[in-house]
Amino acid sequence: MANNIFDIHLLIPSQIQISRQTSSLYVDSCILGNHFVEQLDICNRTEFSNPYVRNLLRHSLGDGSVTVTNHDGEKVDADCFATISIHDKTQLAVIDVVLTDLTNDAERFVDFFRSKLLKVDFGGGPMSLDQWLSSMGLSQIGDHRTIVFSKEDLDLETRIKFLVSECEPMGKLIGEDFIKKANNNIAQYDIAQAYVSDTTLLEISSDFKSEIKNRLSVQAIEVFFVELLLMQDAAICRINKSIDDLMEKERTFSGNSSFDLISIVTDLSKVTKFFDPRNFLYPTVRASFVRIADSFGIPRQLELMNENKAVLEQLISLNSSKVQSKENDIINVILVILAAIQVVPLFIGDHRTLFYTGLTSTAFLIFIILLKRRLHKK
Repeated sequence: MANNIFDIHLLIPSQIQISRQTSSLYVDSCILGNHFVEQLDICNRTEFSNPYVRNLLRHSLGDGSVTVTNHDGEKVDADCFATISIHDKTQLAVIDVVLTDLTNDAERFVDFFRSKLLKVDFGGGPMSLDQWLSSMGLSQIGDHRTIVFSKEDLDLETRIKFLVSECEPMGKLIGEDFIKKANNNIAQYDIAQAYVSDTTLLEISSDFKSEIKNRLSVQAIEVFFVELLLMQDAAICRINKSIDDLMEKERTFSGNSSFDLISIVTDLSKVTKFFDPRNFLYPTVRASFVRIADSFGIPRQLELMNENKAVLEQLISLNSSKVQSKENDIINVILVILAAIQVVPLFIGDHRTLFYTGLTSTAFLIFIILLKRRLHKK
């Protein structure tokens, strides 16, 4: 691999946390960033049919650098550029930090990205990925993934290292699952080999272009796949967190369950729109998309979301019964008091007492109505 070249895409699913003028973050002068954004937009228009995610807002975030340490503890820097893709309706985003023309330490950059030890610098000084996202009003949600493009063929051991994101394993990797993935070429055409794990997509090209712009044009379709899958993953993670929060509210009888449930159901209706393979126009693209999604664990995430939703519905039903029972107990006590008040005038026979009794009865009835309305909102 002495003459090998790698291009690496470090993809981070995020959500917008702070309303701000995000246009101040965009860098129009980044030539490679602008070119890659254009290529992603072309893929969006020519490969995909669903208007819900067809018009993602994409921008260049400019040039920067990333830093790792080598085996001897020395700093190793690499130039990069970054782009952002935003889905306006859900406020989800995917950041892509792109390293090109790497000849050394490619596995180390993948490893440091997976362990969040990577340092990035886009003009504000070296910082962690989380710090960088926070500076832009973003926070990561869901799992980050890596796409590695290699010029030369790779031996089995090196393929495994990329797929498990470990540059220096504790020993020789002999796990059957990893060996199987490193031998399972999912490519649809003979122009490349493609291998995928739950964290990494590795592609070995038989026609690795010398010009970086030409390579980025080819890579855009793979990045587009993963971009949609990461937004899918982020949407599911956000739904699952909302369900967990609501389940906790139900346990403590706090919050407005009906309102929260409606909000979650609304979000649920949006989630699967990122994932439907039928949105892709070509069968080969659909097949690749499904295989990558399966390896990334997206179908299982959807199953977990539906399981959480079923548990939540049962919990809400149970707590609604408890609230109804508590409501009936309170109202029964009030009715007993009201009945006792009604009997008082029979013993006293005073017109003023009769008047005040009627007034008190009316007040209690109004109280019961307001109580029922309040309890039904829970």
